[in-house]
Order: sequence, then structure tokens, then C-alpha cells
Amino acid sequence: MSVHPKLRPFRWHIALAVAVTAVFLLHLLSPSDYSGADSRFSLFLSQAILDTGSLRLDSMEAHVPLDPSDYRLFETNGHIYYNFPFGSSIFALPFVWAANHLLGIHILSTQVESSAMNLIAAVVMAVLFMLLVAIGRIFLGKWTALALSMIVMLGSSLTSSLGTSLWNLNFTLLFYAFSLWLILRFETGQDKSVHPIALGGSLFAAFLSRPTAAIFILLVLVYLLWRDWRQFIITAVTASLLLLGFSLIIHREIGMWLLPYYTPSRLEGSGSPMWLVWYGLLFSPGRGLFVFSPIFLIPLLVLPQNGRSWSRKPFFWLAVTWIVLHIASTATFPSWWGGASYGPRLLTDIVPAFYLLLLLWAQAVEKEGKSLWQTAAGCLLLLFAVVSLFINSYAALFNSHTIDWNGTNMLPNVDNTPDALLDWRHPQFLATAASNCARNQMFYKHVWEDNLIILSSYAPHIVITADDTGNGRLITMPPPGSKPMPAPSTKNTLASLLPRVYLPMVAQNAPLYALMPGWYLPQSGRALALCNETSIVVGPSEITGDYVWQLTAVAVRPAPVSVFVNGTQIGAMQVGTETAVYKLPFSATLLSTEQDNQIAFSSTGDGNLADNFQFISLAMVKASGK
Repeated sequence: MSVHPKLRPFRWHIALAVAVTAVFLLHLLSPSDYSGADSRFSLFLSQAILDTGSLRLDSMEAHVPLDPSDYRLFETNGHIYYNFPFGSSIFALPFVWAANHLLGIHILSTQVESSAMNLIAAVVMAVLFMLLVAIGRIFLGKWTALALSMIVMLGSSLTSSLGTSLWNLNFTLLFYAFSLWLILRFETGQDKSVHPIALGGSLFAAFLSRPTAAIFILLVLVYLLWRDWRQFIITAVTASLLLLGFSLIIHREIGMWLLPYYTPSRLEGSGSPMWLVWYGLLFSPGRGLFVFSPIFLIPLLVLPQNGRSWSRKPFFWLAVTWIVLHIASTATFPSWWGGASYGPRLLTDIVPAFYLLLLLWAQAVEKEGKSLWQTAAGCLLLLFAVVSLFINSYAALFNSHTIDWNGTNMLPNVDNTPDALLDWRHPQFLATAASNCARNQMFYKHVWEDNLIILSSYAPHIVITADDTGNGRLITMPPPGSKPMPAPSTKNTLASLLPRVYLPMVAQNAPLYALMPGWYLPQSGRALALCNETSIVVGPSEITGDYVWQLTAVAVRPAPVSVFVNGTQIGAMQVGTETAVYKLPFSATLLSTEQDNQIAFSSTGDGNLADNFQFISLAMVKASGK
């Protein structure tokens, strides 16, 4: 398509505007939403600051339930506070103020908070992309910089993590990028100064948003001390004064110099061998950096050819040291996989470091021409870019099954069964309804075969409800590769051992009557079928005579359902779109007195249970006249 002659000088600027708009809309319109995770309550804090001028969330209790036992909150001196860094809440203040005064919208419900987070995250991503392009222009021609920036933005956890919620990482990455832009312009002679006051403020802002920024801050200060000690002093003093001022505010308000989130106790390790944790962070199908973003393998592949020239550039060593130290610190987290997230979320900090290495490689190609080695690397980059874009832009933002994979809506839960992160049979980025169903069935098969839960005896007066689909959450397996627990000493108390012991859940004394494979976790008193074949497993039963199963269920679309007890069909029914009770007579001789019993539901004909059939309750009553 030809371009109007008057517009030709502006082609690149038009392309940049289109790219920025595309990044903004991609993140804004993505249905993937992790706002109910760590970031929940961050904008409530913004609203509380605007309303009361306080860091307390007490004023929000009238609008949203605030449970101090919630991991996102903590209580001290009779007041409730947000448990994660305050940076995101503070830097979101202009957005919340605008919503209040220009649109008449206040953050008083989780729905409004989620929508606001989505918009703010999309804006931050658009600005971050522009900063990546600006950094790229320091090294490369404008078209190459634009293309490489787009690949890194859409092919990494910048999109797959930051685009799904307003994590504390979003603003952190923004300040990383701004700081790097200042430093690199100075290092390459495009600016006579790093603008130390602006740089010091940016470094403080990054730390205010996320404690892992301490690694980047330390490396930047070391670089400045070596490069220009005067600018080092101004930068360090600026950042230190800002930190001291904020610490005084925190101490006056809470009685601590820093929030609990910043304490070193969070680096106590998971119990897994360190080599296995590094494998998990870099190459596992659940969280591996090079699996989710193979584009970052390119600098490693070309290192033998370019390493000697790169080693003379200080920002090469800044990038490499940053990568190594950040991965090493992340490996010491108890939940090094980042909880119920997508891909290597906790390694998002070092995406700018890998971007720097990619820029060095692209600069060498532009200046020195394409050797056979560089041409091969360029072809690999294109191939890896396609894979990275699919994984981080499509699978992360538009495939809801990748969210379910974590176990927030189904089982297994990744935090209770972290070995799933290393299982190549069902990688998160290829999650489908069928693969999630298969993972759920494998999980329960493991539960039965290894007796991880022993169900109590089942009797007619016990009603099974949709809430029982969550019983599998009680199962907690040890971290991958962790050593068996040593025999407890006489000094150990039961209370101190409980968080660390991984033993079968025996339900004889605290009755647990049912497990339910093949279902999503309950919502509003209903459990939606995850699979086309679902089950309710109850404990052994010693009843005799004839009984009736009373099943309360409903379907999104009419569904023909066959019902089996321990493999024997006892009936079929047409489940309608209105909640109803379905009665299924059967003989108690079908039930085992020694083993668990399975009531199975399967679709018949062209019927479909998955994402259609909804279970509410199941009760067993004596047949009339029997």
C-alpha cells in the first residue's frame, strides 16, 4: 500500500502510534483477569488515601469485607492495612482521583476496582512500551528498535503477567525502564548526565513498588560509583532521603520502619534442591523463563561470538549480574513459582536485562553485517518470536483455561501440589478444557492410590453439597524434590510441626465424607462440571435395603445424564435449565462396605456435561415402604 508523499516523513511515527495503541487495546480488552489475587485492595488503599489522607483501610470496611486473616491484609494497633507494597496504590492516585472527580466513580466495590486496575495496567503497558522503544533507539535504527521492542513486549511476561492485573510489578518495570533510559543515554554519550535527582527518585519509586528492586538499585549505584562518583552521591542521597521520609511516615502510622512484605524472612526457601528450583524457574513447563519466552535464548546462543566485545561494555555486566542475582534471590522464595500466576511472573523484573542483551546483539548485526552465525540467530529469533507471542499474548490473555490450570477454579491447586509445575504432560501454556480435565482426574487418581485422604463411613443422613468439591484443597504435597521430614525431637511441639508435615489426611475424627473429581470448585452453591464424566466419591457404607439418590442439579443447556454406582448404571435423566430434584432408586447391595464408593455422571448421546451440568446437592433416603 502506497503512502501519501506528505506522510512519508512520518511513517515511523505513525507506525509507533499504531503499535502503542495496539499494546494498549490488547491489554485493555483481554478477558484474563488476575485482579482478585495479590493486587486486590491496592486501589481501595488509593481511595482511602484520597478520602481520609490515611494509609489505613478502615474507612473501606463499610463497602467491602476486610478480614485481617486475608493474606493481602494485616492488622496492627486495631487498624487494617494493605499487606503488599504501597507503591502501586500511591502511583495510581492520579487515575483514582480522575475517576472520582471527572467520572464520579469511586473505588467502593471489587468489580469497580478490577475494571480500574485493567485500565491503569493498559495505560502503564503503553507507556512502558514507549520507553522500551526509546531505549532501543539508543542502540538501533528506528524500525529495528520498534520491531524488537514489540517482540519483547508481546513475547514476554511484560504482557502475560503485567497485562492481567495491576501487580506491584507494573509500576516497578516502568521505573526500571525510565532509569535504564537515563543511564544508557549517559553511557553512550547522548546525554552529559544521568539526571541524578530524577534517577534517584525513580530508583526509590521502584523500591516503593517492589522490594526486589533493591538488586537493580544496588547495581545502578555501583555503576555510578565507578562511572561518576559525583552523580553517584546525588542519586544515592536523593533515593535515601525519599526512603527515609517514607519510612518515617510508615513508622508513625504503623510502628514499623518498613512493611512486613520487605522483611528478609520471606527468603526462607522452599525445601526443594536449589538445582531443581533453578530448572523450574528457567526450563519447567509451568514457570520456565526460556520455555515461555525462548526469544531470551538468543543472547546465550550468540555469546560465544559476541562475548569478547560485549564484555567491554559496562551495561553488559549490569544486565548479566542483574539476571543472576535476581534469579538467585527468587530461588530462595518459599513459593518460587509465584503462586497462582502465569509463567515466570517473578522473573519479570529481569526482562529489561534480557532486552539489553538482545539490543547488543541487534546492534552488532546492524554495524558488522550478517555473518552465518548471526543469520542463523536471526532466523531462530523469528521462530522463537512466533512461539513467544503465542504463549504470552494469546495463551495468557485470551485462553481462560490457562487461568484454571493454577487451581483457583479447579483442582489440583498449584500451591498445594507444586510438582505439577514440572509435568510436561499438561503444560500451562497449552491448557485446554480437555487437558485441565485430565489433570484433575490424574490428581484424584493419585489421591486414591496413595491414600492421601481417607474418607469417613457414609450414611443416609449425610448430604453431599457443591462445597464438597473443595475438599481436595486439604491435600498439601511437599515441594518438588524436598527431603523427607526428620524425626521430630522432644522439643518440637505439635503446633510448630503442623505447617511442615505432609501426611495423609485421615478423616475418621474430623469427618470428611466426599471427594468430587471432574468438577470446578464451587461458586454460589453450585459446582460446574469440568469434565464430560464426573464423580462423587463417598466413603464405605454398611447400609442394607433399597434407597433413592435425591440429586439437586441444573444445566445451562438441557443435558441427558446417565448415573452409575460403582460402575452399574442405575438410571438416566434429562437435566433441565431450572433447578430440580431428580430421584434415582438403587439397591444398597451396590455399595461397598470396605472401599470408597463412586457415583458417576456421564453424558449420553450428543449431550455435554462439561461447562454445562451444575451439581447442587446429593442425599440418600430410604425407599418408600422399604
